[in-house]
Amino acid sequence: MNKITTHINKLILKHNCVIVPNLGGFITQNVPAKFEDKTNTFYPPMRSIGFNPQLTFNDGLLVQSYMQTYDLDYPESVHEIENSVKEIQNTLNNSGMYDFTGIGKLSRNQEGKLIFAAAKSDVCSPEFYGLKSFSTTTVEGKVKNKATYSNATATKRNYTFSVNRELVNYVTAAVFALVFYFVWATPLSNDSGTFNMNQASVLSRSMFNNAAPVNNTKEVSAKKADAEANTQSFWEMLANKQQEISEAAETQKVQEAVVEKGFTIVLASAIPEENAEIFLENLKEKGFDEGKIFHDKHMLRVIYGSYENANQAYTALSECKKEGAFRQAWVMELK
Repeated sequence: MNKITTHINKLILKHNCVIVPNLGGFITQNVPAKFEDKTNTFYPPMRSIGFNPQLTFNDGLLVQSYMQTYDLDYPESVHEIENSVKEIQNTLNNSGMYDFTGIGKLSRNQEGKLIFAAAKSDVCSPEFYGLKSFSTTTVEGKVKNKATYSNATATKRNYTFSVNRELVNYVTAAVFALVFYFVWATPLSNDSGTFNMNQASVLSRSMFNNAAPVNNTKEVSAKKADAEANTQSFWEMLANKQQEISEAAETQKVQEAVVEKGFTIVLASAIPEENAEIFLENLKEKGFDEGKIFHDKHMLRVIYGSYENANQAYTALSECKKEGAFRQAWVMELK
């Protein structure tokens, strides 16, 4: 397997486009899940891969992979890639086809144009878990039973009964009054006296007076108002928090580098933003104040300076080579 094929397989998992200078670019695209009614087949989400022979410029992604893997500088990495591309082109000219293992086959038609045929196995992607398509069968009558159940459910009626709380309290008090009357009205002995009707009526009135009162409407309204006020204050606090997050995001966007067309020096690529900020702070401590964080379509880079032409950029790079941060640096054109 050609060395360059290994790097393409590795980079295609994390990036949507991997360009091979002077050959073309491999482009991936996410395909959503779908269900085929005729065959009852479910196709999970996947990534398809294609090839565009017009993407031949060097975007630095493949070069960066060579530099990190083999501990090479920029010119050495470019030279290694050029040798691999020459080997691929020689194979295409001699046999008419070149196999990128795990990706697809590249061939030339009768007109000499490059044609790409993707491999049968879809490009692996961690977020899709490597799912495969499968077929299933439908259960007859399932839709019919579901419709019948829906109709039966729709015919049901709900009834609501309301009970007067005050009436319940008075009835309960009356029952207790009668119980106490029959228990205590019977004389226990000749000397104990009797429990007359006047006493029973007094007891009944006292129990009615002690019955549980109905909930105060004013108290309920006050509690409801407090609950609505608390709810409103919660949503206001949430809205303020979202506004703070939005303002912080806008501030961060403003702080990102606005780079015009021209040439610049690339110090680091494909690193986390936190590491990039630490890298810039170390540069400023050493007197290099022109470092910036640059977001392009593919990755985050740490760049230094802005130059009108390549000669100015290479001259500045030669002057900064003494500093350790510039030993692996290289010049990139901004388009």
